[in-house]
Amino acid sequence: MKAAGIALWLLAASTVGGEETNPPAAEAEAQGRLLGKSFRDYTVVMFARNEEPWVAFWSEPQQMARFENPTNGVTITAQYFPFPADAALQRAAGDRDRYLDLALRKYCAALFSVTRDTEISAQPIDAKSRVVGDHYFRYCAMWARDRAGNKRNGQIYLMLRGRAEKPKFNGEMLLLTIGYPELIAPSEEKKALAAFDVILQNLSFF
Repeated sequence: MKAAGIALWLLAASTVGGEETNPPAAEAEAQGRLLGKSFRDYTVVMFARNEEPWVAFWSEPQQMARFENPTNGVTITAQYFPFPADAALQRAAGDRDRYLDLALRKYCAALFSVTRDTEISAQPIDAKSRVVGDHYFRYCAMWARDRAGNKRNGQIYLMLRGRAEKPKFNGEMLLLTIGYPELIAPSEEKKALAAFDVILQNLSFF
């Protein structure tokens, strides 16, 4: 599978942002490969196990990474997202949860506005928090349909630039998503979420 601008590379060292990734480099070479990309504003890394044929696509203009597993239909994306400034966000600056919740709901509302499926647009947005490594996220579950009309489940994550305890309220965010078929095997879903957690932990966006 090829596309313009694709680059796959096996990291020679197991450090991201000065911190050791998990698993270490020697173990990673034996069990899989690290797929990573340093964009202008952030760095993203995935650990792809040998038995999981992940493929990575990079878009430099959009600062977007896309990881696909063709065997189970799982897709993971990461993208630099400078959120348009508005009065509501400016008033929420300093309140991490409120700031991210506003951005998350605005993003979901934009998604809902382009669908004619009222079942999709009527789904509730239940924002939750997660701390993974040095990163703080607000996220929500989301479902949609593929082109064939089949249901896909997933999650949308947002994080602010900076460490969990010292975020920057300047509108700069990372947007991460994971999506998978509704009928995915539980074991495959578990492996996909574990791969997503490795990405969340090893992001560099400071």
